[in-house]
Amino acid sequence: MRGALLRAWSALTGHSHNTGGRGPVRAPVPLLLALALVLGAATLAAPAAQAAPPTSVVILDGSTGRVILSENPGSQRHPASLTKMMTIYMTFDAVKAGSLTLDQMLTVSANAASRPATKLGLKPGQKISVKNAIMSLITLSANDMSVVLAEAIAGSEEAFAARMTARARELGMGETLFRNANGLPDPDQVTSAFDMAKLGLALMRDHPDLYPMFSTQQWRYGGKVITNHNRMLGRYEGTNGIKTGYIRASGFNLVVSVKRDGHHLVGAIFGGTSARARDDRMIQYLDAALLRLKTQPDLVAGAPVVQPNAVAAPRAVAVAAAPAPAASPAPADIAVAAAALDAKVADISRGEEDLAEATYGAAPPPPAPAPAPAPVVAAAPPRPAPAKPAATAGSLNAQAAAAHAREASGESWGIQIGAFRRQDAAMEHLNGAARLVPATLRGAQRAVHQGSDDKGKLYRARFVGLSENDARQTCLKLRQKSVSCIALKVPSTATVTASAGSSD
Repeated sequence: MRGALLRAWSALTGHSHNTGGRGPVRAPVPLLLALALVLGAATLAAPAAQAAPPTSVVILDGSTGRVILSENPGSQRHPASLTKMMTIYMTFDAVKAGSLTLDQMLTVSANAASRPATKLGLKPGQKISVKNAIMSLITLSANDMSVVLAEAIAGSEEAFAARMTARARELGMGETLFRNANGLPDPDQVTSAFDMAKLGLALMRDHPDLYPMFSTQQWRYGGKVITNHNRMLGRYEGTNGIKTGYIRASGFNLVVSVKRDGHHLVGAIFGGTSARARDDRMIQYLDAALLRLKTQPDLVAGAPVVQPNAVAAPRAVAVAAAPAPAASPAPADIAVAAAALDAKVADISRGEEDLAEATYGAAPPPPAPAPAPAPVVAAAPPRPAPAKPAATAGSLNAQAAAAHAREASGESWGIQIGAFRRQDAAMEHLNGAARLVPATLRGAQRAVHQGSDDKGKLYRARFVGLSENDARQTCLKLRQKSVSCIALKVPSTATVTASAGSSD
C-alpha cells in the first residue's frame, strides 16, 4: 500500500520516489494520508460492472495555468460531447467578430435534423436563435444544434471540423483532432485532459462576457425545462461551469471550473464509469488540489504551466445575414401564432448520453414491505357524495370565474409562454417566468388553460388580465430572457384547470 502511495505521490508531484542508489525519497506522512483517502475513496466510488478506460485527469490553477494534480493527463482520449466546447468557442468567436448575433435566427437543415439523439428535435426548415442553439449545447448537449451552428459558420460540418482543428492548434492543443461538431463516435476524433483543460481556460479568457452561459442549471425551451447535465453546478461549492461528455469508447468525461477560497481551479477528467462516479472522483481531486494549494504552495509554484496560446482576434466569416425582426402579429394572426407555439412543445430525443446522465441520482428502490393481511370487516354502507364546495377566494373555481369576468369586461388579453403535457409543468413554467420579470407581471393572473391536440391533452401556461399593450411589452421582456411568448386574446371558451393566483 505504501509503495502504491509513493508511486502516486511521485506522479502528482513530478518527483521520483527512488533516486538511483541514493535510497527512496520519503513522502510527507500527511500527504500520503490525504492521497490514501483520495485514491481509496475513488476506488470505492467506481463501480466494477462497466469497463472504462483508465482515468485521465488534470487539475490546473486557473489563474496561472500551473498543474496542481494530474494522472495520465496527456493520454489521447475521445472527447465525446466535450467537443461541443470547441463548437461553442467557435460560435463565441463568430459573435465577437460580428459574423453572428445571439438573436439571429438559423434554419435547421435536413442534415442537422438527421443527427442521432441526444438532440433538441427541431424539424428541417424550423428556426432557432443562435443563443438558444448555444444553450441547447450547454444544457442538453444537443447533437443536431451543433450541426446547425457548424453549417451557419462554415457552410458544412466537415469544413467546420477543419476550422475547429486549426483553432485548436492555435490554442496549443497538440493532441486534439476534430472530425465533427458534436463528439459523436469517430475513431479519429481525439484529445487529452491537458488539451481540454486548455480549452476551458481559453473559453474563460477569450470570451468572459459569454462564458457565464455555462453556469445555467436549467434552461426553458419549447415547453420544457431542461436540466444541465453538469450536476457539479449546485453540488460542489464554487462551480461555475462547464461541460460533460459520454460515449462508450471514452467513458464519462468532465471539464469543470471552480472558484473557492480565493482560488480558481480548472479540472478535466476522462474515463468515469458513471456520471456520479466521475463527479465523485473529480470532487476528491478538487478537494486534494485545494489542500495542496494551502499546504504546499511552493510545490505548486514550481509546477509546469499548461495555458492556451494567445491567438489572433477572430475574423469575420461569411454568414447569412440575420432576417429583420417579424412585426407583432395582428389580431387576425393570433390564432395561427398561438397554434405555432402549441406545436413547439419540445420533442426532445433522449439518446445514449442523456439516458446515461439521467441515472445520476438513481438508487435501487427499497424492497416493498409485505402487504398486511386485509382485516375482515362488515361492508360499510355507501357514503353520500360530498357537497360541492363554494368558490372561496383564491380557489380554482373562483379564479376561473374571475378570469371569465375579466374577459367579459374587456380585459381579455394575456400572454402564453408554453404548452405542456402535464399541468404541474405548466405551473412550474409560470412560476419561473414570474420570477424572471416580477415587476412586469405584477398584478397579472397565472392560469393554466386546458386544450388538446392529436396527441392528447395540452396545458397552456398563461398570464391573463393584461391590456394588449402590456401583453406585448411583457412578451418582449420575456423573449429577451429566452422565454417563448405570444400575446393573445384569451378565448372565453378556454377551460381554466388551475391557477396560482396573482404574480404579486
